[in-house]
Amino acid sequence: IKQRQSHRYTQYSSFAEQEGLASEATLLRAIAKADAIQCQNCIKAIESLGGIYNSPIIAEPTLQNTRTHLQSILDEKSLCHTQQMLRLISRSLDEGNRYIARMLTWCDASDVKMIRIMQQAINAANAEDKHDENEYGFTSCYWVCPTCGNIEWEQMRTCYCPHCMTYGEEFLIFE
Repeated sequence: IKQRQSHRYTQYSSFAEQEGLASEATLLRAIAKADAIQCQNCIKAIESLGGIYNSPIIAEPTLQNTRTHLQSILDEKSLCHTQQMLRLISRSLDEGNRYIARMLTWCDASDVKMIRIMQQAINAANAEDKHDENEYGFTSCYWVCPTCGNIEWEQMRTCYCPHCMTYGEEFLIFE
């Protein structure tokens, strides 16, 4: 899932650039990178446990408009968080596989942050439509942990990744 998402979000970011939406493009690039890192971590976990990772077939996404893309990402991440991750994490713990459970927990926690960031971006875009002052503080600067894919936004940045303790100076910066 993460590999497909990363590819799709990268395509969405290019499209946002073409639409002249630099802040949204930056957000989409950061989310794409976070998902790519999480995908690589999941591949390593599968292979270290003796499994074989089969790359999915990746189709080119249908491009609509950036706001629709943001909403579809929000819907997809919310559905994954509320319906899939709890089941997958519980299954891993029931099977005694704490390593996979930890990987999934990291992915889920990062997705929860992505959900909040996406909501912030959508609220800011709606406020701009109404010509309201941007009370949502939408930012175009994000930090992505290169170890686990945790994403932080400017207002909530930490010195260390709360998931894997990677030093904040090592984070990838998207602005």
